[in-house]
Amino acid sequence: ASLSSVMIRHTKVDSAGLPPLICRTKALQPSQEEEDAYNAIVSFAKINIVLCSLGDKGFNDSLLNVRNHRFAAEVMRNLRLSCCGGGRMVATLTDKNRLEFLELLKYKHKRPESDLRKAGAFLSKVLMGEKTRCCSGACGHVSLLLPLVTPCVHFFCVECFETLCVKPGNYVCLECQEPFK
Repeated sequence: ASLSSVMIRHTKVDSAGLPPLICRTKALQPSQEEEDAYNAIVSFAKINIVLCSLGDKGFNDSLLNVRNHRFAAEVMRNLRLSCCGGGRMVATLTDKNRLEFLELLKYKHKRPESDLRKAGAFLSKVLMGEKTRCCSGACGHVSLLLPLVTPCVHFFCVECFETLCVKPGNYVCLECQEPFK
């Protein structure tokens, strides 16, 4: 009742004299920051899907897993935000996950100390929002915020990893030809 004094009711008859609606679509060129934010979020989602399709254990971390719906929703919110011209994606990494990554390289994959330093430098770059080049020269991706890292510490965009590193029954690093699981 209190809104009735400030609201005006319109019917179809009232709107008959309005000019027709004109709809136009105009593509705007995104800024480099907007493009980077969008590409980082899309890359994150693609990487998640690729890694989780590599084996049964990966499904626990998948954005498609019902238990991870909160993270999937966050990815979708971030993607929508980046499409609207806002936001910046910044990676986070707990000390536990950083150590787990480096220990996996050292003990499971028997990587030398130089590779561990390279991996540590990569993690530092990711946390500072710096970009990394794809080791494949074929794709043209020269700056990646979230590349895939092979056990031999080479960096690939998800497209190169999917098309060039995944062989029937196993995986082979495109850079050094080292097989991995």
